[in-house]
Amino acid sequence: MRRFALAWTLALTACTAAPVAPPPPPATAPSRIAGQAEFPPPEAMVGISGLAVRPGGVHYAVSEREPTLFPIHAGANGQPIAKAPLEIRGVPEGLDLESMTFLDANTIVFGTEADAEGRTTDALLYASISDDGVTILDEKTRAFFPYEPYGIRPDPNRGVEGLCSIDAKLIAASEQTFEQDGRRVAPLGVYDPLTRGWTSHTVALTSETGKISALACAGGPAHAEVWAIERHYEVVRVIRFSVPLAAQGPQRIEAELVTDLGTELGPKPKNFEGLAPAAKGLYLISDNSYGQLDGPTTLLYYVPPTGKAAPALSW
Repeated sequence: MRRFALAWTLALTACTAAPVAPPPPPATAPSRIAGQAEFPPPEAMVGISGLAVRPGGVHYAVSEREPTLFPIHAGANGQPIAKAPLEIRGVPEGLDLESMTFLDANTIVFGTEADAEGRTTDALLYASISDDGVTILDEKTRAFFPYEPYGIRPDPNRGVEGLCSIDAKLIAASEQTFEQDGRRVAPLGVYDPLTRGWTSHTVALTSETGKISALACAGGPAHAEVWAIERHYEVVRVIRFSVPLAAQGPQRIEAELVTDLGTELGPKPKNFEGLAPAAKGLYLISDNSYGQLDGPTTLLYYVPPTGKAAPALSW
């Protein structure tokens, strides 16, 4: 699989030989993975659960249980480099950080989960970021993803795995799944900070076992175009769907399967839990901690098929 190169470009080689007949078309679709990088050693970046891009273009990855945020920059040769992590101060006891989005250059929102039965909500924590770290803001600023509109309670350690934002509105997806009119769906809510209210949609999943593990979005003000990772062990799919942002009632949203990465990544793919816009595609980042360390954290650069443009960087 190709490695990262400056600006994710491929070196072209000149050929002076006599012209030959073009090769037959490939039997399978071309790879959508345009680059890959790792962050060794494994213990240097553990349990990444979310990825987002800050205004200015720097990506940040959050660790699930170690309250740290890793800035990811491009090195001199284009190879991504994880800089010194920032401490996240004030995470409430018992909550794991599962997802993140930037509202502006100074404000982050984290999605969370808890190892608790019978929860009716999962917290979304607003935080400020500066050069000396990240601070969780006063609890009055928090939002709470509700499960009661769906008539369900999430399992322990299944919470807000997907989170993105459009014009301060939050789009959040839970890892929990349930059946709705014979379809496997995931809870997906839109939060309006002006009214502090939720619109509780569902999104229909495309596989028999996959769950939402990350979101990235763009668009507005009426609709958001959302990309997501649907994954469960060997299942690694990139899906997309449109979410209404204007005041409307709950809807079941149909997702489109864009790329089945499981066929490219082999029988034991990494556990990808973060998704964020890149220059012409999306970055996916893995969680290397599931019971034990599973090698270094991996970053993939994914380029969608022609005609299926990913969310563009908006800064």
